[in-house]
Amino acid sequence: MSARYEVTSAVLRCNRLTADREWLDCYYGVAQPVRAQLGLPPAPQIKSQPDARNDEKTAGLGQPAVTMSHTADSQWSRIVSYSFNRFGTFTVTLANGRIWRQLSGDTDFAHWTKPAPTYEARVTRGALGSFNLKVKGESEAFKVEQVN
Repeated sequence: MSARYEVTSAVLRCNRLTADREWLDCYYGVAQPVRAQLGLPPAPQIKSQPDARNDEKTAGLGQPAVTMSHTADSQWSRIVSYSFNRFGTFTVTLANGRIWRQLSGDTDFAHWTKPAPTYEARVTRGALGSFNLKVKGESEAFKVEQVN
């Protein structure tokens, strides 16, 4: 997966920040991998960025703690149900009871048409604290967040 794609997914976490300066610092912070790849110097004054590796983390100076769920389903699990919203992104419920929603910034779209139980999926950790959902037998990996 490209650094550009990972940055695009990670920048969605910055949207939780309400202060413009903190949002901008976060945005520049998550863009650092692409800047480094291009040989550019680091962006100045990086102060804070939400850290998805901790269960509870203060998202920025003076910001309330945000509770994040971080349990990857590393084993294959049958899909019990799936649905698509009006924008084409999905929500899936796995047999283990976990519900995962595709991130709105993901540029891949699922084209599932068979009954849900014919599919198996697993969720693994991605870069920068993200999660990837992979359906057995398909090449795409989707960026997701846990709903429950």
